[in-house]
Amino acid sequence: MLVNLQIATEKLKKGEVVGIPTETVYGLAATIYKEDALKKIFQTKKRPNFDPLIIHISNLDQLEDIFLEVTPAMKILMERFWPGPLTLISKKKETISSLITAELDTVAVRMPDHEKTLKIINKVGPVAAPSANMFKKTSPTRAKHVLENFEHKVSVYDGGDCDVGIESTIIELSGNKIYLYRKGKITKENLQTSLPGFTIEEKTSPAAPGQMKDHYQPNKPLYIFNSIEEKNNFSEHGIELTLTQDSGLSARMLYKNLIDLSQGPVEFIYFIRSKYPKDELWEAIYERLEKASSQVP
Repeated sequence: MLVNLQIATEKLKKGEVVGIPTETVYGLAATIYKEDALKKIFQTKKRPNFDPLIIHISNLDQLEDIFLEVTPAMKILMERFWPGPLTLISKKKETISSLITAELDTVAVRMPDHEKTLKIINKVGPVAAPSANMFKKTSPTRAKHVLENFEHKVSVYDGGDCDVGIESTIIELSGNKIYLYRKGKITKENLQTSLPGFTIEEKTSPAAPGQMKDHYQPNKPLYIFNSIEEKNNFSEHGIELTLTQDSGLSARMLYKNLIDLSQGPVEFIYFIRSKYPKDELWEAIYERLEKASSQVP
């Protein structure tokens, strides 16, 4: 059911999970201070415990109880991109639950750029909040998606449609390197401009969420074709996932369109990659499409 700010806050303080809006996607939130609440995230999403969670904060003072250290380089990124769709991974304080970090000694943190959710966190304290969908399924960008995902059994605070539409960029700083674990709206160019003395290396890590090869999957198979000709050689009939030439708008539309198409009377969804341009945000969109796709039979 949909709940207001007061009820959402009360439920989180009691140790319940609540669907909350962010600028990226809706999250399934629980206070970081109650183990039973954190367990409910994994149980509700059917998410394995080896997949770490992202902590969401509302002010920098809250980092004192989370990160072991905040370096000058980290401060530069926080000042430029927080609140916003950038997640930083760093060494954690011992008091942070191992449920959040999947037994690792690092933790992922971000400050969401959403006024309603910042109000909640100001009242409740930091929350862990992975995307509010069943594990490996398409992320929700509307409150109704969250309600449908959990058959109306989870309370949701409606903050409208998500402005960014895809998950945050995830990075970790080490020495003079930026390790990029997940692409998003904050691009390599943005990071390089902010920290010109650093080099950027793309890699995977168990410390970062969303590292599975199959993820974000709609309820119908999604096939990716490199060209119209390649699609025309495929005899089956499906429905096309269409986006715009604008990467920002397409990111915002991506999950909504996938969810809408998968609810229709179609056998499969297809996407033709050659129709769209190439830039860094498009790379983030393509990355999610590839993880959401099935092998063409």
